[in-house]
Amino acid sequence: MATLTADAVLYPSTLTPIAGSDAIRKFWFPSSSSTRVVAMELGIDAVHVDGDTAVTSGMGSLSLVVTTNGADGEPRTQRSWHVNVLRRQGDGSWLIWKRMWGDLR
Repeated sequence: MATLTADAVLYPSTLTPIAGSDAIRKFWFPSSSSTRVVAMELGIDAVHVDGDTAVTSGMGSLSLVVTTNGADGEPRTQRSWHVNVLRRQGDGSWLIWKRMWGDLR
């Protein structure tokens, strides 16, 4: 969540857009389960900066375990491509404003 602007929007593969911190938190961290990331690789193939806006793209993978009712599910790995639109903040840092990804099989 710390990498996103307060008005961020996610565009997940095969789902409708998810807008704002509360909706994103509920999507990534549902109260009915917990998710433990066990490995993450993020490759950035391209970066374009124009003033206070930047666009990055690349490929990545995320390995995770979902725990529901105290029981761990099977570990799973999701591979995907991604495009991020970032905005430069007043302190000079960059935060993701829009994030889109597509799952790879």
